[in-house]
Amino acid sequence: MILVTGAGGQLGTEILKQSKKFTLKYIFADKKKLDISDQNKIKSYIKKNKIKIIINTAAFTKVDLSEKKKKLCMNINYNSVKNIVNICKKNNILLIQISTDYVFNGKSINSYTERFKENPINLYGLSKFYADRFITKNLDKYIIIRSGWIFSKNSNNFINFIKTNIEEQKKMNLIHNQFGNPTSARSLSLIILKFSEKYLDENFLKYGIYNFCNFPSTNWYNFGKFYIRNVLKLKNLKINKISWIKLNLQAKRPLNTKLNCNKITKYLKIKKIYWKDELFKL
Repeated sequence: MILVTGAGGQLGTEILKQSKKFTLKYIFADKKKLDISDQNKIKSYIKKNKIKIIINTAAFTKVDLSEKKKKLCMNINYNSVKNIVNICKKNNILLIQISTDYVFNGKSINSYTERFKENPINLYGLSKFYADRFITKNLDKYIIIRSGWIFSKNSNNFINFIKTNIEEQKKMNLIHNQFGNPTSARSLSLIILKFSEKYLDENFLKYGIYNFCNFPSTNWYNFGKFYIRNVLKLKNLKINKISWIKLNLQAKRPLNTKLNCNKITKYLKIKKIYWKDELFKL
């Protein structure tokens, strides 16, 4: 049995949808059903359901709010992961942890490989980095998938930000100086499911950290412009380029979080997935 935590979130919702294409048995638990900060509850849940894999998608992902609610952010993104790691270690359970491109400081001019040194510049990135480090130091059987700029029809993400703003105004301000790889929750969920299936079939994986994203890298302006012009078919909406600094955000943003995904594409033998194609599948 495979447990998916954070089932009510953007990625958990998509995994539920895509899991119907697989023969594996999954249990989906949101924060009401399973509080991952309570170690005793996790232990009981694991034992009762005979869990072999935990896919942890539960996370506090509000980057700016993390700066204000530091304790909550660290509790969900780091302390709760420590609970899960301890249980996985004692029960020989594979942990698939979803991490973020925000563990990097964004100063590199190149795309980030899995071996690049982490140096987060905001609390959200720091909390996820702490979790990653705890996993790598305390577990043998783990897959950490780092991704970013995740989009879907669900939850608060860039796509829904655009739709909301279009309803409220006749123009759109989009950041032009922050670069990364937009990645659909659909494609990421399929990669997670592929890892799960491979593990249960072979009882072995090349454990470690993997980057996964859609291609090519771009900025928020070009990503949003393509979506507005080609998917929503709004040809006359005014789109302005702005700097992220002008938004007076609470948290600093890494300006370049482009990810190198050669490791995962070679290991899972998958082709590059393009975000433009994924936008039309929403």
